[in-house]
Amino acid sequence: MTRSDDPSGSERKVALMLAGSRPLAVFNDVAFVDTGEDEIDRSFNRHVKNGRITYREERDVWPEPHEIGGRLAVASRLRLYVLPEETWRIEAYLHMIKASRGTPWNDALERLSRSLLGYTEQEINELLAKFHEERGDWGGIPAYAKVSAVNLEKLRQLGFKALPPDLADTLVLVLSERRPGKVLLDSLYQAGPCALIRFCLDTKFVLRCTREQVGDANILRAPAALLPELNLNLRSAIEVLQGSEV
Repeated sequence: MTRSDDPSGSERKVALMLAGSRPLAVFNDVAFVDTGEDEIDRSFNRHVKNGRITYREERDVWPEPHEIGGRLAVASRLRLYVLPEETWRIEAYLHMIKASRGTPWNDALERLSRSLLGYTEQEINELLAKFHEERGDWGGIPAYAKVSAVNLEKLRQLGFKALPPDLADTLVLVLSERRPGKVLLDSLYQAGPCALIRFCLDTKFVLRCTREQVGDANILRAPAALLPELNLNLRSAIEVLQGSEV
């Protein structure tokens, strides 16, 4: 995993770079056979041509091309833009990627990558706090579920650190980075006193599980037999969300 900037709003990123507050910008994407100029190129290229910004591209060419969205992808691509007097940041960033290859992403790598991009320590602390509040640990997928008052009490008794093995019902999980809407929740759960809970599950565990699509939502149904393994793959405490009905 590498820290990549969001390609949207690239003009703003150029402005921040020229102002000196974000001396490095990194974009991680896929190169296609027919790759042409995109929004990122259009935003940065004129400044590269006049020498105000330095550009470097790294490609990892794949042994075999892959079709993605009807186009033939041939490599992963890393585009790095930096102020000319800050080119050391590119070498440091590439060294970080090489040294961390095969290592799960963590707070230390996030701090280093953000620092190289130009974020202040306070900004990094705030971003990490927000990430862990919303996503739990690195490699975690947020999951939401409604539980009855009886099951909520069982969670309280466990200190909200594990799911009780004797849940009264199959646990229906909505896998989403955002809190699910009321219409979706009402369609998935029976009416009655309940609370909305949130926690994070290990990404690899989730990908191994059978999931179903309900509208735009990704749903995982966890019967009692799956709960012990689910507990082993918790990547955060279990949180009761404010505004949920108990």
